[in-house]
Amino acid sequence: MLTLVLSTVLLAAEPATPAPASTAAQVDALVREAYDLRQRHRPEEALARLEQADALLPSPKVAAQRGLVETSLRRWVAAERHLLTALSSDDPWVEKNRASLGNTLSQVLTHLSHLSVSGRTGTQLTVDGHAVGLLPMNAPLSLEPGDVAVVGTLPGFFPAKVTVHLQAEQNAAVSLQQLPEPSAAPAAAATPPAPAASAPPSDSPPRWLPWTGGALAAAGLTSVAFGVYWLHSDGRSSCGTLPVDQRCDRVYDTGTQGYIATGLGAVAIIGGGLMIWQGLARPTDHVALLPNGLVARF
Repeated sequence: MLTLVLSTVLLAAEPATPAPASTAAQVDALVREAYDLRQRHRPEEALARLEQADALLPSPKVAAQRGLVETSLRRWVAAERHLLTALSSDDPWVEKNRASLGNTLSQVLTHLSHLSVSGRTGTQLTVDGHAVGLLPMNAPLSLEPGDVAVVGTLPGFFPAKVTVHLQAEQNAAVSLQQLPEPSAAPAAAATPPAPAASAPPSDSPPRWLPWTGGALAAAGLTSVAFGVYWLHSDGRSSCGTLPVDQRCDRVYDTGTQGYIATGLGAVAIIGGGLMIWQGLARPTDHVALLPNGLVARF
């Protein structure tokens, strides 16, 4: 029955739109060849002639005839596409054969499934390894029943993969779960730039410290000298040399100031010595972190 419908429609072919005589003549010749090949059970060759005709002069009529031959070859997806193209027009040839074309399309649809895919805008969609376009989709995908591998790729996101089992005349829908890839920013943060070398705080003693300490120590020595002298003179006669028969009742009483001078001098010597030692001593060792490692100052 389907073969009869196809043959009838092919025989009813006639020009649909005005075209150059030479081109229209070539198209008509190709359509007649396609019909003859179809009658001799050579649909593949018939389809090749119709594809040539479509390339020369695309028209709803030729699209419809391609759909009919593709139906006989069980190429359901291509047949649906070409039949819908033809039926969406008001071409006179299509109008005359609309009923038979509609019946053929109904038969084709019983062998197809339709799948709607949603996901992020701009996602490149592939089905069974074939690119089908970008999301969002304008219409559901027409697919043959069975397991279908759907993959969505988008820069900055991991590929989303899902396998859908489709049945004939089923309208299915699937949503792609697209996870963002790790940003490159954390990786860069993991290796921060090396901090600039910071100079160790300066703890060098003031230059005046050893000089002041030396002066203080010298004053201390002088004070000790006077203290020792006063201690030595304490209780001695202050009259100088006298005859043997004379007695001097005046004696030195310098013990107290001798002790004070000696003590203060000793303190000054110790303090001055410490100031001299600290002023001449090397500063405390420091370690500074530089870009190329640790640098110690001794």
